[in-house]
Amino acid sequence: MNQEEIKLRVIPATGLLVVIYCFCIWMSQDFYPENAFGYALFGAIVVAICFYFTVIGMQTGEEFNESIPVKLKYGMMPTALVGLVSFVLFIVVTTYLTILYSNIKEKELKAFGKITTGEIISGYSLTGKNAVGVYDVTVEYKLDDGELIKSYTRVSPQEFSDYYVGKEVNVIYSSKNHKLIDLLTNDDEIKTYIKVDNKEIQIKNLIKLLSLNQSQVGIYLNSISYSWQYNSINKSWENRQKDILIQIESQNSVNYITTKISPEKLNSEIDSLKFNRVHLSQTKPLTEKEKIITKLISSDGTYEDNKFLILIKTLPVGGDIQKIATIINVSKK
Repeated sequence: MNQEEIKLRVIPATGLLVVIYCFCIWMSQDFYPENAFGYALFGAIVVAICFYFTVIGMQTGEEFNESIPVKLKYGMMPTALVGLVSFVLFIVVTTYLTILYSNIKEKELKAFGKITTGEIISGYSLTGKNAVGVYDVTVEYKLDDGELIKSYTRVSPQEFSDYYVGKEVNVIYSSKNHKLIDLLTNDDEIKTYIKVDNKEIQIKNLIKLLSLNQSQVGIYLNSISYSWQYNSINKSWENRQKDILIQIESQNSVNYITTKISPEKLNSEIDSLKFNRVHLSQTKPLTEKEKIITKLISSDGTYEDNKFLILIKTLPVGGDIQKIATIINVSKK
């Protein structure tokens, strides 16, 4: 094998093996890229180029071609065909590496994740005129041994707008790499790591609470949404993430307070549960059109069936007319 054949065959082939190892094996461990597609695209380009020159080099080397048994020879691949195969390989590798890099963080947090609470200490955003933007928040949290850890994670624009310095958030971190974190602040993350659908509390859930004892309430609430904690001072169950509160006054009455609820959905559930309105604030009967409009903008009133009474009232929070809280009381007759 002469010097020219080494350049044509050995170098591209060695390069192909090296880049496959680097991008598919080495970079799949302890590598958590924010831009998975960008790294995947670069890796696929390098793999496709090395593959192209490896095949061309093999076909060019006469000694190599003569060493192939006759029954295994299928002729020379045209340069255009080699290019086409390389392009197909580029597409396949891009897809594979994008999936691989996108799931590294999730897989590690599933395998080694521990849940705690942290505090947002800073935020950073980078936006452009035609760009989607980058939004990062830095979180401080403590390990079980008391060690203080600071780490950052990328969040959505909507989440970024809801955060502020000093806000307490639920954090999942890797016990293998303490700098690897994610925030349990949206439904997708909670469903991924906690295996809870994070549904909204409904009237049927409030009715169910009246049949549970104190030890069962927390388990039941956390099976619906994450995460509920008992406040012994206010004697209530709180979900700070969703800004909702539940007070069980007795085995006969429960209060549900929230700032995020749709009157339309609430009225729809009341209808589906076969509750009848027993009081309207209006002094005269409503027309069918007025009833439809009212159900879209308000669910205030008193409702009943054979066993339960429901009282719904909306009030400004702390005198702020722009922030409205809905109070739902469900009681046994």
